[in-house]
Amino acid sequence: MRPPKATPEIIIQAGESILQDGGSVTAYALRKRIGFGRGERLMEVWRTHSQSAQPSAGATRLPACDPNIETEIELLKQQLAAEKAKSAEKQLVLDAVSDQLRAAQAACAALEERCKQKDVRISDLVARIDEQRGELHRSSQYRVLITDIVNKHLPGVELPSPLKS
Repeated sequence: MRPPKATPEIIIQAGESILQDGGSVTAYALRKRIGFGRGERLMEVWRTHSQSAQPSAGATRLPACDPNIETEIELLKQQLAAEKAKSAEKQLVLDAVSDQLRAAQAACAALEERCKQKDVRISDLVARIDEQRGELHRSSQYRVLITDIVNKHLPGVELPSPLKS
């Protein structure tokens, strides 16, 4: 096996050059900058270098953070957690109220059905009472008719008490 043409120094210089130009170090960018080499090996060398290397003098550093920012972030996290807890509690209450509403609606539907059944029963009973009244009225008319006939044709005959008027 022949030794690779792209030495680690060449790869590292190419990677730093790419960074200085504002680009991202990728296997393709390294191979294009160097002009030869297998992309996987080039990236492996670059990763090893970038993980072990200290930031170079030309590297961009993040500005120092205000110490109060961490406190503010922690306060915002606590507020967010409190809001989440309130939201979860509201959802539980909403779910409970919804369950109660569904139960009440089911109970109302059952009561309405019972009312319809009772209305039908009452209508049946009223019709039956009307029939009984009609029969009673006809019976009264027959009793009067029989009493008149007996009195006309059989004077002096006493009718039993249910047939007396």
